[in-house]
Amino acid sequence: MIMSDIIRRFGFICCMLSLLLAFDLQAEEASDPFEGFNRSVYEFNDVVDRNLLEPVARRYSDNMPPPFKKGISNFLDNLLFPRRFVSSLVQFKIGQAFTFLGRFVVNTATGFGGLLEVADSVGLKAPDDEDFGLMLAYYDLPAGPYLVLPFLGPSNFRDAFGRAVDFFLSPTYWLDFAEWDMSTTDRLVYGYNTINVISGRASLLEAVEAGKEASLDFYSFSKSSYYQHRDGLLYDGFPPDDDFDSEFEDEFDDEN
Repeated sequence: MIMSDIIRRFGFICCMLSLLLAFDLQAEEASDPFEGFNRSVYEFNDVVDRNLLEPVARRYSDNMPPPFKKGISNFLDNLLFPRRFVSSLVQFKIGQAFTFLGRFVVNTATGFGGLLEVADSVGLKAPDDEDFGLMLAYYDLPAGPYLVLPFLGPSNFRDAFGRAVDFFLSPTYWLDFAEWDMSTTDRLVYGYNTINVISGRASLLEAVEAGKEASLDFYSFSKSSYYQHRDGLLYDGFPPDDDFDSEFEDEFDDEN
């Protein structure tokens, strides 16, 4: 039963990937042909954020002792191991994949399930993040148009599909196969998702506030920030400098 369910869902992933590859998606720049729709979703997300997520995240940030916040953040980060490991392997970043594996084993075994960051102290520094969207970019699948997702925020066609695949590598997905009663599974899933959202939003309080204060149009600001962040991850922190490349090519042409 479990194996057939896994095969069925894997087939769904392959089908969606085939459909995605069939589209003539636009290139890597921040193309935004659906700006009207995106702005509507952005405004919806902003209302939810200002009236629910931000107040809860701020209360969490103000009242939760820093060591507890750090421990929760470490624990949630440790659970991202499956998507990082698989995405690294598929990109043939073997050393990076086993660094993620080593960090997971060390932090889980000696850091109380990942509450404590132990791997850094033994020389296993965290590589840049990996996910299925970055894996697709590694194999030159175009980003496609910019897309704002309800509740999830900035994305593009490629990364939106990547998020769907990442779900199958998340702890909440594999809880479905645990031999617990449905109510226990539901409590664990809802509890994990709730604390994940609150902790993530709390970590962005200062950045979002500064961005809104510094920009006339936070929609455009968040779009630009999203692409810069994803480019940094895609190129392992060293995105190509188009201006430098252009100047170098001009100098080379002049010399010849």
